[in-house]
Amino acid sequence: MAETDSEDMLKTARAPLPANADLNRRSRRIRILKVLLPLTAVALLIGIIAWPGIISTDANFALTYANISTVNDDLRMISPRFTGSDAQNRRYIITADMATQQESDRELVTLDILQADIAMADGSWLAVSAATGEFHTGRQTLLLEGRIDAYSDLGYEFHAKTAAIDLNEGSLTSDMPVQGQGPLGQLSANGIRVSERGQNMLFIGGVKVTIFPQTGAAS
Repeated sequence: MAETDSEDMLKTARAPLPANADLNRRSRRIRILKVLLPLTAVALLIGIIAWPGIISTDANFALTYANISTVNDDLRMISPRFTGSDAQNRRYIITADMATQQESDRELVTLDILQADIAMADGSWLAVSAATGEFHTGRQTLLLEGRIDAYSDLGYEFHAKTAAIDLNEGSLTSDMPVQGQGPLGQLSANGIRVSERGQNMLFIGGVKVTIFPQTGAAS
């Protein structure tokens, strides 16, 4: 019995202590994290630098955001805000709930729940909102889909399902039915062409106009 007890005591003494084993595992995990975390930070920093507009030589274009993350190798920004201007220094501002940079084209950004505020030629502003859109930062074009609502601070509004906006040229086109309303009446058509930042407006196909009676007109 004494020899058996002695052998058991020797085996116990030779066995590693659980506390030491836990410490070793924790130390290994800490060493791994010390390597992985800087690598992750570097990868995210590279992604940020690669995003068009963040580091840009174009003084007429800028981008701010609330947060940034990567999902399936796609770079996503929360609450992005794009600002820019055309050759005549007329400004535009694009905001969205989320922006996702496309891997196939780094200058193409998908926007969710967006609004574009565009300065018009007469000094007024046009606010255009849509469910989704694609913004090409190089060409300064915006393709909108879903319910599209456009409101002018002069009292005009238009509604459509799709629209293409060239922010540099100051044009808007839609080949889908549009409805409009203003101080003078209502209008509907099968399409619309806007150029020169609102100076020229053409309605295409099936145009219907309703004129509101003017109150206070001379009899």
